[in-house]
Amino acid sequence: MNILSSREIVFRRPHDVHLRTCKLKPEIGEVVIEVTHSLVSNGTERTAYTGGFAPDSHWASWVQYPFRPGYAAVGEVICKGSAVNRLELGQLVAVRGHHASRLIVSDKQCIPLTPGTNPRDAVWFALARIAMLGMMAAGPLEGRQILIIGGGPIAQLCLRWCIHQRGTVSLMTRSSISRSAALRGGASCVLDCKTSSPEIREHMSTLGVMPDVIIDCTSDASVLSWALGSVADYGRIVLVGDPGEPRDRKFTSDLLLRGLSVCGVHDRCTFNKWTDEAAASVFFSALNSRSFRTDDLVSRTYPSSSICELYETLASRGEMLGLLIDWQNQTESV
Repeated sequence: MNILSSREIVFRRPHDVHLRTCKLKPEIGEVVIEVTHSLVSNGTERTAYTGGFAPDSHWASWVQYPFRPGYAAVGEVICKGSAVNRLELGQLVAVRGHHASRLIVSDKQCIPLTPGTNPRDAVWFALARIAMLGMMAAGPLEGRQILIIGGGPIAQLCLRWCIHQRGTVSLMTRSSISRSAALRGGASCVLDCKTSSPEIREHMSTLGVMPDVIIDCTSDASVLSWALGSVADYGRIVLVGDPGEPRDRKFTSDLLLRGLSVCGVHDRCTFNKWTDEAAASVFFSALNSRSFRTDDLVSRTYPSSSICELYETLASRGEMLGLLIDWQNQTESV
């Protein structure tokens, strides 16, 4: 097969992002995807872009500069090897891959989009899976009080999955656009505060009861200690956010004295069942039945020519939710 070119995003060092050209030569069992959109993972890519992690953490062993960020894209199969039978040219697929205009992957890594699925919604499949695992780690939700800490894309998706499973969900964030998104997603209550806010007790009293489950979707290591003192007896805390300084997370005596449990969820978790394809099937079905939506979670779409602006905006921790990269548009961000 012919050698093709691609443009890909690379962090050469902290706060130094570059769009470089590379060559692709697929093997007989591989396909080339012409990417239409890729989705930024806000917390992960902010940490990698800024270098905001401890040198002895798992982050340091993973983020090796030059580093290629991103892990979710959608696009069209434009070339396939002679051994590929399950995919057709022109087929739309979701793939795990870094931010690039074209990706070369094994055909087994491709998840075909179901008919009627909007590619701009489908590109959320990877983050939706992480959030779904966070919801599952919380245990049975019907009739239980759940408090989600954080307002970013993962927090919003966790909220929507929990409501999908008939939980009563509140969300805590200082971001006004995140509070609005949470209310659109069905939150019963939104708290305009942080766990470190002086008025936190007053805000928590509006919930009426201590939450049965607290899901931490932040990168703030101090949230765990607060959550251990704020969840109901025999309650559960689910850690989804991943601080750059993980050793700063501290346990308190509440864990032992009040019979609490703490569960962590990471992208590599499957619970022996929920692979990318299995989770995507559930996600696409929920999208197509209109019982789940993501279109209102996109704050901005950037062309690949605006990646410097994108990552500096991300590093600023301003008001934002989902950030899409449009690989077909090279003119302006919207």
